[in-house]
Amino acid sequence: MADGSYPPPLLPKMSIAERDRRWARVRSLMRRDGIDLILALNNSSSWDQGNGNGRYLSSVGGNCASVSVVFPLTGDVTAITGPVPAPSFWLQAQNWVTDIRTAFFNATPDVIARIGELGLKRTRIGIAGLEGVAREPDGLVSQGAMAMLRDKLPRAEFVNATALMYEARVVKSEEEISLLTKAARMVETAFDVLVREGRPGVPESIIYARMLASLIEQGSEPSSLLLLAAGNPLPPFVGTLPSLRPLEKDDAVLVEVDAKWCGYLGHGAMTHWASGPDAIAREMAELQYEATRQCWAAMKPGNKLADLVGVCAKAAAGTPYICSPIAHSRGLGLDAPVLVNRPRDEWTANWVIEENSVFVVKPTLATADGRRKIMWGDTVVVRTGGAERLGQRPALPV
Repeated sequence: MADGSYPPPLLPKMSIAERDRRWARVRSLMRRDGIDLILALNNSSSWDQGNGNGRYLSSVGGNCASVSVVFPLTGDVTAITGPVPAPSFWLQAQNWVTDIRTAFFNATPDVIARIGELGLKRTRIGIAGLEGVAREPDGLVSQGAMAMLRDKLPRAEFVNATALMYEARVVKSEEEISLLTKAARMVETAFDVLVREGRPGVPESIIYARMLASLIEQGSEPSSLLLLAAGNPLPPFVGTLPSLRPLEKDDAVLVEVDAKWCGYLGHGAMTHWASGPDAIAREMAELQYEATRQCWAAMKPGNKLADLVGVCAKAAAGTPYICSPIAHSRGLGLDAPVLVNRPRDEWTANWVIEENSVFVVKPTLATADGRRKIMWGDTVVVRTGGAERLGQRPALPV
């Protein structure tokens, strides 16, 4: 620019009202649990979902950027970033936090220094992601970081704040739901690309690249999940690495796709056929969609998420197919709960669905031998009468 300043990035930002709402909510939970400070230490695993807590508290982050957040019960919130991007970028990219510092690939000493500035060296400190994280039960915090914290802050009491953060995050504001809606509809554009490009002779890597490009062109953040499996029969699991193999005429293609808008993860799943679905595929798709609709209807506030196991079993009763639920919470990443086929622990088995929580719902329908499988699903928000779609693309995958 002529005056020597840099053009600001054009990125989505959350409102100050949303910041104040969630900070008040988190601090209320901290007072209830006797916690003086929450630390959300950098972890960019799982397509950057490991940084969901820090981003929830600060709105700083994206594309696996290094961000650790110091969130006191009272006082200024601090974000400690890596050297790239610089703090000057983050000050333009968001308007929630003004105390942004940089550390050269090791934020823990700066976190400890900030705790000292706040006078909180002898207090109760909650570690978000210490253990019990959805998909990462061992936690997101390195042994080295915890060893340094305990060594330099010997009089502090460290407790797990993972459940507290989930309690704050699971019910979404209307502003959060609008961001998730935007992300879910980005995913649908990627599905359109799959339908256009997924034909015999086109390499899987080309389909993958063009789907991913469609997301980035719309403003989706990089480093979001895109899983693809193709073949006849389908491989047993979707893959994370795009293959150079060209599609064959009888191939099915199954994709699971995230788009990320202001950090919020819309998700969808779809099955596509390189030469169009045959009669069995059509029958399976109709049944899978009906099971999905019944799951939505069952997702009323007060019902248990585990009820979807019975819903799917009932939908497939008397057919040659097996239907299993997949439903997991959507937000800023590694959200709880996660239901895949059946509850894996008592926490998930007893999870009560709340109004304005957001999930992806994508049951699988498979033949008994597993050689044919259908999946379709969309991001939904729980309202009084059940779950409502955030996407708008025609629902049937055929």
